[in-house]
Amino acid sequence: MKYGMCARLAALALSAMAMSHVSSAGEGLLIGPYDPPWGSAIPTEIISLDYDELLTSNENGTILKNTILGLSAGQRLEIGSGTYTLNGLFNVQLQGTASMPIWVVAKPQADVHIHQEHPGQNIMKIGELTPSAYLVFQGIEFSGGAVGIQFHECSNIWINNCDVHDTGDRGIASPVIGSNCDHLYITRNEIHDLYSAFGEGIYLGNPGPAFQGTPNSVTSQSIVALNHVYNIYGDGTFPTGDGIEIKQGSWGNWIVANEVHDTGNPGILVYGTNGNPRNRVQGNLVYRTDDNGIQVQGEALVSNNLVVDVALNGFQSFNHEGWSTDLVVMHNTIVTSGIGMKLVHWNNKTPNQPVGIGETYLINNAIYSQFDDAVSFSNAPESSVVIGRNVTFGSISGYTPFPNQFIPGTGLIDFENVTWNADGRDAVPAPGSALLGIGDNFFVEQQGVLTDFNGAKRDLVGVTGKPGVRPEVGAFEALSFGCHYGEPLPAPNGQTMEIYLSDRPVLGDSDFEIKLKNGPADVICVLIFGGFPIQVPWKGGAIWAFPYKVPFTFTNSEGEASMPFPLPGDPSIEGLNVYAQWVSDGYPIPPNVAFTDGIRFALEASGTANPVPGGGTGTQQRSSD
Repeated sequence: MKYGMCARLAALALSAMAMSHVSSAGEGLLIGPYDPPWGSAIPTEIISLDYDELLTSNENGTILKNTILGLSAGQRLEIGSGTYTLNGLFNVQLQGTASMPIWVVAKPQADVHIHQEHPGQNIMKIGELTPSAYLVFQGIEFSGGAVGIQFHECSNIWINNCDVHDTGDRGIASPVIGSNCDHLYITRNEIHDLYSAFGEGIYLGNPGPAFQGTPNSVTSQSIVALNHVYNIYGDGTFPTGDGIEIKQGSWGNWIVANEVHDTGNPGILVYGTNGNPRNRVQGNLVYRTDDNGIQVQGEALVSNNLVVDVALNGFQSFNHEGWSTDLVVMHNTIVTSGIGMKLVHWNNKTPNQPVGIGETYLINNAIYSQFDDAVSFSNAPESSVVIGRNVTFGSISGYTPFPNQFIPGTGLIDFENVTWNADGRDAVPAPGSALLGIGDNFFVEQQGVLTDFNGAKRDLVGVTGKPGVRPEVGAFEALSFGCHYGEPLPAPNGQTMEIYLSDRPVLGDSDFEIKLKNGPADVICVLIFGGFPIQVPWKGGAIWAFPYKVPFTFTNSEGEASMPFPLPGDPSIEGLNVYAQWVSDGYPIPPNVAFTDGIRFALEASGTANPVPGGGTGTQQRSSD
């Protein structure tokens, strides 16, 4: 294929991608990192149930209830559109297996609504009298009753792509006193408009009666991901209205990639684990809460979260139901009018523990306050607390920092488009930002925070030994020279090909190119690019970009290649994300192929090219690490 043809193809494809791109998030049952490993099991039998228009809503509800209660391992119930009304106890006690789970799902394009009209009954209980396991509810709307979905003795339950709203209590909760749950998967759900006395959106665990006491019930090793939780306010009787809450003693849970906003209490509230493995709070978006944005007591990794416009503190940590210890707060971005971070009891974090156990880290956070302290310590932190390379806008109180622990930021111009009132929430570092390339490397690798909010790889020069810059501070790597994601497939000889951009992707740049280095000499190579990422295993590696177009060219004698990718000047495609990957099929040794990792970049408006930190004019190559 000639370069001129490739160039025209790239320009046409960008316009087409802007018109046709749809996100794959939350669609279908493509098993990803947040889904159960058994979620791709094939049912042994599919049962279809349609709404009977000749019967009442209550009669249809009874039929649905009895049908669900009669399911056995391997069966998949597919439900037709309709409102199925319940008026009493609905206790699901079903046991599938990893190879034969039980499915309860809406038919494709169906609107299935289960409504509990009895105010004192939960819409659905799972595992109250007999433990339940390997069970899926997908694509169903739940409303009414007390608690929406209440877990009891449960293991491997998947609630996916459901809508829970207008309940008389919590949205999704586990477990009640005396029950334990593990391996719950609560993904892609919409949980909203809860105005009850106990109005938490998602509530996991049940604490003990005393400080650091034995919990009444525990939820462990579960995933809460990709949920949209909003309008959670309680009824004013008690101080309730948390978006997502994990109680003391629950452990090993992953709270990731959720959007939480408009809550009466903290958007995300996580206590401690009583010495069990940490909980992880990562990649969440929290804004417009009437309390703290994120509140974490301890024994947790808190990273890559974005918090904007909250009434109290963007982030707060203190002794609550246990010690505030063993806490990693790293690569978060907080933008709010009040206190950015409120850190209490960080002067006494490791009671009765040897030095080095339970250490706490405050590293590479972007903390911006419009009117108050960026960071407020109740007392100067003890020596076991590691603080480094945070960028702040606002004062530091309660502590006199050492050099480079807190670096001054410039203001909101450090971000692409963030506003104090959360109408703008694009916190990617802008060209010339104070956040660019100044983060800490060592502790980022030590704690495993190797990707950003979007899953892009962080630049870790000095750790990997490859050329590049330090990581950005905050939750996001900059897109100016592309963010890397996924993993490369090295060549049979151990060579790892690298993909990079010729310059920043500015609209109107007719000379823009996507480049390759460290490939085999004089062989064909293909550039895969499209409008969203995928992960499709192939020949021992993976394809990381949707193959909207696959133009090819040849490497030179140095193993380098370049694909002309002229960027049109059309302002309507500003901000369009492009995902790309090189594939070479020219190695003489089986399997004969090698892939780069993926690269993601966003098209920028013309006239935004500024110098980048470390010298140069904005045309330097970013590391592919």
